[in-house]
Amino acid sequence: MQSYFLAHRNPSLNRIAAFCNKWGDWPAICLYGLCGVAVAWLRGRKRLLQILLAMFLSCILSGIVVNTTRFVAGRARPGADVPQGFYGIVTEGGLFSHKNKYRSFPSAHTACAVAFTAAALFAAWRAGVFLMIPAAAVAWARLYSNAHHFSDVVVATMLGFATAWWAWRFVRRRPELAEAMLRRRPRAICAAGDS
Repeated sequence: MQSYFLAHRNPSLNRIAAFCNKWGDWPAICLYGLCGVAVAWLRGRKRLLQILLAMFLSCILSGIVVNTTRFVAGRARPGADVPQGFYGIVTEGGLFSHKNKYRSFPSAHTACAVAFTAAALFAAWRAGVFLMIPAAAVAWARLYSNAHHFSDVVVATMLGFATAWWAWRFVRRRPELAEAMLRRRPRAICAAGDS
């Protein structure tokens, strides 16, 4: 797959991949989640607030799981100038080195994007299917950019689905979380939203 992408480069796909890599990263996805939570909270939409809380929570959890795994695995990126393999917690920089070229497995971009959108898939499958398209684009961009091996993206996708499933179950079983947030809306906003 890597050799195919390397052999089929073009400027348009390079721009699309760069866009997906930039806006499909963890900080951007968390920002989308926070904005969505804020809008649902301001509008007093309990169900939407629950879904967005699950999406945000699953993104955070997948980021923690993936980055911990990457730290321990120490897999070389496909384009790294080192022999391919899993180096563990000891790399050329020593114990617990933080060099980016050893952070391939699994893909954090993919895991966070999939976790964020898969939570919506579990909550409302019609909207979730549509939202999986940007997550698939992020996974493609990571492969196209030669930043990850195919197995990095596959494992990240599985982790994303697992954290999304857990986050949606957690939030769905605790409706009091959204209710407590909605009770804390200022009176002026409540009056405007209810009219």
